[in-house]
Amino acid sequence: MNRSSSALGDFLKSRRERLQPSEAGIQPLPGRRRTPGLRREEVSYLANISVTYYAWLEQGKEVNPSPEVLLSISKALQLDEDEQKHLFDLANVDVASVVTVPNNGGPDTGVLQKIRLRSLQEQPVIYGTV
Repeated sequence: MNRSSSALGDFLKSRRERLQPSEAGIQPLPGRRRTPGLRREEVSYLANISVTYYAWLEQGKEVNPSPEVLLSISKALQLDEDEQKHLFDLANVDVASVVTVPNNGGPDTGVLQKIRLRSLQEQPVIYGTV
């Protein structure tokens, strides 16, 4: 892993950890979250990219993200203009090369909530006495 991909991953992780689910329109499930901020799965859903690809970016395995992917991630992480420019600089992508499209209201976070609830319902439960 080279230094620039590690810096990109560190930056993405720091921004993901500071954004709370409620700020991104995701209803948190009851109980304690083990992850500060958003989970990788939540960011990838909001950015409309695969979880694996987002994880690779954070881990420094993918060093050539497209301008469109970076723009989607910056919207999902609610980056301001300076942070977005920094993200593009870390990825060695010219921010001027991005063609912006009007926001259509973003992803339906209710779908993500249903997926998370369904996955919890499918977890095995062990009953017994202690």
